[in-house]
This record gives sequence, structure tokens and C-alpha cells, in this order.
Amino acid sequence: MNDLEALSETAVEHHQVGSLVVAKALYKQILRKNPQHIGVLNNLGAALDGLGLFDEAISCFRKPLAIRDDSVKALNNLGSTLHVVDRLEEAGDCFRRAFELAPSDGLRIKLALLLSPLHASVEALEESHRVLV
Repeated sequence: MNDLEALSETAVEHHQVGSLVVAKALYKQILRKNPQHIGVLNNLGAALDGLGLFDEAISCFRKPLAIRDDSVKALNNLGSTLHVVDRLEEAGDCFRRAFELAPSDGLRIKLALLLSPLHASVEALEESHRVLV
């Protein structure tokens, strides 16, 4: 394992236990050496989202898509963050594109919730699940 892999593993460990500020700093350290690392860009975006830094997260999730526009993980993450900040049309575009690339029940449910007038309610989730199963 090289130094960047070890650093990435440490960052992910911090991320998983909720030490998002530490994880963010480690992800940025990795990106200084490898600025186009798609996985680290996604992880940094997720940490920023978790810290409530939504504009930074959105910007971060767009970077891997500039490298690979078929990154389902980046599309899904970007869509989720856009949804949180009520940029629903953009979120829907991300989820639709991700679904085209890799159909899944999870993306189907996200689209159903996004399109539902009750998109934030548990009832909408349950109904979407019943319709899809």
C-alpha cells in the first residue's frame, strides 16, 4: 500500500465514524497530490455535504463528472445534495442520468420522491416502495 492509499484509508475511517472535519482535511491533502481522483472527490463531496457545506459539496461532486460524465456515484451524490437545497429540477436530471446508466430501485425511489408533492414524507416513500415492488 502506498502513502496515498494509506492516507485515503485513514480519511475513510474518519469519515465513517463521523470525524468529517478530519476526513475533509485528509481528502484535500490527497487531492493536492492527485486532483483527479474520482473516489476521493466523491468522498470529499460527501464529507462537505455532511458538514452542511452544500455549495462546496455540489462543486466537489461536479469535478468527477467533468472527468467521467458517466460516474453514477457522482451523479447520485450530486442529485442528493441538490435535492437537499431544493434544486429539484437539477436533482431530477442527475437521478435520471444515473438511472439511465445503472437502473436501481434506490434511484427509482429517489425519483419518485422527488416527483411527489410529498417528497419528504415517509408516506411517499412507503407508497413508492409499494408501487415498485
